[in-house]
Amino acid sequence: MRTSTWLAGVAAATLIGTAVPASAETPPPTPSSGTASRLATIQTEMAGAPAGRMRPLWQPATTTGVTPRTIGVPGGYDPDVLRAHLRLSGTGKGQTVAIVVAFDVSAAVTKAVTSYSEWYGLKPPCSETVTSGCFPLKVVAPNGTAPIDADTALPARSFQVEADLDVEMVHAVAPDAAITVVEGYDNSTEAMMAALDHAVSLHPAVINNSYGMDEFEGERDLDGRCTATGVLCVFASGDAGNPGLWPAAAPDVLAVGGTTLDMDSAGKVRSEVAWQGSGGGISPFEPRPAYQRAAVPNGTGRGVPDVSFDADPQSGFAVYVVIDVSPFPIYYDDWAMIGGTSAGAPIWSAIAAVADQQRAAHREPPLTAGQVHAAVYAGKAKQPADIIAGANGLCDTCFAGPGYDLVTGKGSPRAGIDTYLARH
Repeated sequence: MRTSTWLAGVAAATLIGTAVPASAETPPPTPSSGTASRLATIQTEMAGAPAGRMRPLWQPATTTGVTPRTIGVPGGYDPDVLRAHLRLSGTGKGQTVAIVVAFDVSAAVTKAVTSYSEWYGLKPPCSETVTSGCFPLKVVAPNGTAPIDADTALPARSFQVEADLDVEMVHAVAPDAAITVVEGYDNSTEAMMAALDHAVSLHPAVINNSYGMDEFEGERDLDGRCTATGVLCVFASGDAGNPGLWPAAAPDVLAVGGTTLDMDSAGKVRSEVAWQGSGGGISPFEPRPAYQRAAVPNGTGRGVPDVSFDADPQSGFAVYVVIDVSPFPIYYDDWAMIGGTSAGAPIWSAIAAVADQQRAAHREPPLTAGQVHAAVYAGKAKQPADIIAGANGLCDTCFAGPGYDLVTGKGSPRAGIDTYLARH
């Protein structure tokens, strides 16, 4: 738990338990029994978050070892498969990805990404004792973080899982990028927007946001936070199908929906269809932006999402999860297979960071949302790949099809997406 000056004296949470990272000489660890059900309980309860509260958008697989069984520790896609699939030209070196979450995640995320990196042979986070052969990881709490009590224990757990997922996915795809995790005081709209404002003030290449809430009257008054500095903000679109969520519905962000992606161990796509949980639809409050005028099939509002990536937890990602909100129960230190649109968002953020690495080599500034939208919505663009099957609801616009659709947007990235974006 972090404390601000007006919360001085609140005791910090203590990390309990000790992880034993895997090594190349030992067999892959098996997630403990009850892994899926324990994580599912946390996220099912979070789905009923009260109005005005953001909820993280990760989803646990109900079983382990699916699609396909040979990839990742618990069965999800691992860094090698992701990089083979995307075939990016760089590693994000020299770029910083900021990740906005809520509550105190510092000890949990550091421990989780250390275990993840050790198992997959990635650089560990830098620390006082590890100063070379590492990647910069900072966790900052500009307004402190809320004390853990009976009301905050559940959302704090869920945001710790979110932070683990986000950091590991960025690190998997852009292993040399620096990562700064910005903690909101809690998951209230006010606190999360304050954390986002702080992230913007750091001027990173891209800011990842894997959380959202139902749209509401007056949301437009809170838009535009990323526009002033031109920083690219990436938001997950939601995991409950039609409609999508805000802030993904804001016109100045890149909204990431979900697919069900089946790949082999070499990253070759066997099939990809819309995921039924992909948040998408026409916003009732946000007007249609200029970049969507030729693409959005109907309605006068902002269409969500813009793009997609694998979000189906049953074809998800190998993630090392650490949860610690002591003294409250449910301490977790294990592997899990996780999906949700909050998995696709950090992967798109990492892609943008690698594209910015290319741009930096040519002394060009990082991509803005306007440039990414222009690239994505270009009339004859072959990137991202069009997803033409699947649905996220029972409405006239809930079906994926040729061109832009309100389930997967313009589609899912393929090899060379970073170079394509960098040219815009």
